[in-house]
Amino acid sequence: MMVNGVPYMTETPKRKILVVCTANICRSPAVAGMIEMRLAAKGIAELVSVVSAGVFAQEGYGADPIMAAFMQEAGVDLSNHVSHPLGLADVTNADLIIVMEEAHRTAIFHRWPRVLHKVLLLSELAGEHADLDDPHGGSNEAYLQAIALAEQWLDNGWALLQRRLDLPA
Repeated sequence: MMVNGVPYMTETPKRKILVVCTANICRSPAVAGMIEMRLAAKGIAELVSVVSAGVFAQEGYGADPIMAAFMQEAGVDLSNHVSHPLGLADVTNADLIIVMEEAHRTAIFHRWPRVLHKVLLLSELAGEHADLDDPHGGSNEAYLQAIALAEQWLDNGWALLQRRLDLPA
């Protein structure tokens, strides 16, 4: 639509969430899937795109098979996930960057300090300040604990996430 010869958007542009971990094979794809599932359940999935990346990821790896199996049980399909190294376009295009560890925020700060205002530790959504430990290569219990903690922080921090992205409640 044009107004006085100037493009005018009648819809709110799609918001972008970037979820970041280390290798982009375990925590960040799982948390991205959890967020997508919540957005769909609230009927607002079309307003937000959710992607993931890793600060030290190598391109082209699938999701950790143990995490993928646990997430499948929870209704999140990680079978098509492909790891992606974090890049300038990722952080620039994101409206909100959710990191799993303080070390991920530090890595982003050292490479792209101008995007630091977009970065939140996952636990900070819920008013806490703690890392989500990487269960990769650990026991099944470590995976289940990481999933439960991520779900708890998303549950307790959902209202803040919606406010940060100016999404309907």
